[in-house]
Amino acid sequence: MNYSKEMYYSIKDQSGYAGLIYAVLGVFIIGSPLTVYLMMTKLPKNVKGIETFRYLLSSCLISSSSLVVIRAIWVPIPTLPIMEVYSAGIIRHLGPIANLICLNLYVACFVNMQICGTFCLIYQFSALKPFSRISCLGNCPNRAKMCYATYLIVMVTILSIFIHISVVDRSTFYQYALETKNEYITEIINSEPSWIGFSAALKPTIIGFGIFATIPDLCVASLAIFLTTKIWFIMEADKSRVSALTQSLERNLYHTFLIRTSVLVIFYTLPYMGIAATIFFEIQIPKLGIIFHSIISFQVILLLLGTLVMIKPFRVYLFGCCIKKKVHDSSSSNSNGSNTLPTTMTATNTSQSILPPIKIKNFI
Repeated sequence: MNYSKEMYYSIKDQSGYAGLIYAVLGVFIIGSPLTVYLMMTKLPKNVKGIETFRYLLSSCLISSSSLVVIRAIWVPIPTLPIMEVYSAGIIRHLGPIANLICLNLYVACFVNMQICGTFCLIYQFSALKPFSRISCLGNCPNRAKMCYATYLIVMVTILSIFIHISVVDRSTFYQYALETKNEYITEIINSEPSWIGFSAALKPTIIGFGIFATIPDLCVASLAIFLTTKIWFIMEADKSRVSALTQSLERNLYHTFLIRTSVLVIFYTLPYMGIAATIFFEIQIPKLGIIFHSIISFQVILLLLGTLVMIKPFRVYLFGCCIKKKVHDSSSSNSNGSNTLPTTMTATNTSQSILPPIKIKNFI
């Protein structure tokens, strides 16, 4: 394989990638406080399991916010097709130890988001099929918390151990790169003080990290696809047996699962599978790593917006605020003597206006 110096210089200038990371940070600075407020005030109080559901949403929000902050101060630059990473952010000059710590925290936040998303799907599915085997976790909050905590602690511990025992010393990797005439790696090591690298040829334990990091992602995506498909079959089977209201609820739940599953697969599973394929098949296009990580950056934004839109109490509150503002603005323009024709409601009682005034120009 021809690993030349030009491969490194092809990914050196990544101002657009860094700008995307900082833009995501800005969105979260605005959206996170709003989400916290809605979780504390708008979720129903006396519903079985709602406290566990609120805990899962809060944990997922904390993880995604932490992930965004870490990524903003870290600005990780993956240097595929060899599994390596260096920092282009403010910790760049703190050395490889700071880079390794950021990588470890990054992985831990993703594991927590992964398990929180899984349990949120199970909780929503249990509302439709409360007596199914999958719903047993959603109907037992204590069991759900125990499984959640156990998986999180065990998986983060395993991945952290694999990361720390698999990282290759810079001098050892540099010598290995010289022996294999890999100018791509030697140039990165000479130019980037925060660089850390992994190689199965030097430390095969990195294969274990790949297995434990990849298989759970595939399982979560498979579960989401399975539940979405199952809800579709339930919805089709219930068309002639349930009321129109129940059909509407099933249809709304199906659309929620369809959106969640699409976001998970398109903006998380497929990019990580692309990264794994780039390493496995030694595809010498370093920019693929930047592209895949840019796609993954959109996932946290879509999760935040999805939380605000797909959870009904949040959606009703936000849309209600928007409609009230629109009606208030229309009422103000009407009171200022604009060329409008009042509706029946505004003609009856302008102080309790509900519908905006109808403008004459819309009817002429």
